[in-house]
Amino acid sequence: MIEDNLGADVKAARAVFASGAPLLVVPLDATAGLKLSAAARKRVFAPTTSLSLQVEALYQLWGDGDPGLAAVLAAAWSWTSASP
Repeated sequence: MIEDNLGADVKAARAVFASGAPLLVVPLDATAGLKLSAAARKRVFAPTTSLSLQVEALYQLWGDGDPGLAAVLAAAWSWTSASP
């Protein structure tokens, strides 16, 4: 089974993987079970930093009270690491 983003544009995915750019690839099912409780979400959103606001926006776009953290982890990694 191909992850949706990779399957949407296989040619582009191949180009990214062949580019030589440093990548951290985490299978979607590795993050599917990770959830934040309401209390944990409150703590994450409280700082009102650029990152916490982006995480909150992802939660709002999801429209589910407790979505998985795959997109959130990707956003957090991009803000906190220069490379994997």
